[in-house]
Amino acid sequence: RLRISPLIAFQSDYRRSNPARGFPISMARNDTAEAFRTFVAGVHGQILIVDAPRRPDGALVAVMPRQAWFCRTFQGTSAFRFLGTVLKVAFEPFPHVYLEVPKTVEQRKIRDRTRATVLMSAVIETPVSAQCVVVDLSVSGGRIATSDEVALERDQAIRIKLSLEMNGTQYNLSLQ
Repeated sequence: RLRISPLIAFQSDYRRSNPARGFPISMARNDTAEAFRTFVAGVHGQILIVDAPRRPDGALVAVMPRQAWFCRTFQGTSAFRFLGTVLKVAFEPFPHVYLEVPKTVEQRKIRDRTRATVLMSAVIETPVSAQCVVVDLSVSGGRIATSDEVALERDQAIRIKLSLEMNGTQYNLSLQ
């Protein structure tokens, strides 16, 4: 059986959680219970329509009307959390949940600038070279994914090398 690189698997999983499906939200029965990642499919006033939460194996999580679920999401520069109440569970045309959002939602600003998802293969030099994935970029920095073998410290100086092809021309970039 072929062994898939963890970085390739990460990139593939990250692409599948594409914002075109709606924005991601996690749902848990309480603040310490297992959280299930799902997506908002629609909004109507104070009601979110979300894909029914699923376990990692794809099985649906039991959700009942009148249950309270602890919900969290991150959008742009802020994190949000609230206790939503299930109004209705439906299975057609796909399994989904109608979730009432309270009038007051906790919001905490996490960063000053938004980030753009890029998912680009690159090489990190720390000074040893290793494969990495540039996950997102902003005006003030970015985020990368590396294998567990790459040990990084906060604020450590690194160099990232990547290639871009635009209009048939290859551009080699080195970022420090």
